[in-house]
Amino acid sequence: MGANANRYCIKLIIDGLTLALTPIVEKIDAGDGSGVVHYRLDKRPKGEWNMLVGGQYQLNKHWQVMAEGGFIGDRSSFLLSANYRFGFKGGNKVRK
Repeated sequence: MGANANRYCIKLIIDGLTLALTPIVEKIDAGDGSGVVHYRLDKRPKGEWNMLVGGQYQLNKHWQVMAEGGFIGDRSSFLLSANYRFGFKGGNKVRK
């Protein structure tokens, strides 16, 4: 297939999408509530349980690290975070 044929196919696809989406976009632009999009969603957790273990450690008054891991079943996750807390001169005092 040549370059011109590829361009023609892409143009056909874009023209088709434009024709299909134009009425929807016009209804949404109207702002009269006629642009409601109906959809269906089947939302369920992949597994009923997930074990989560983590901890946080403060290295000094500015730096903290936090790690968290999730496991059990088909799911697993890991989160690692480094936090730097900065203050303005005289702004970190405890007031009574």
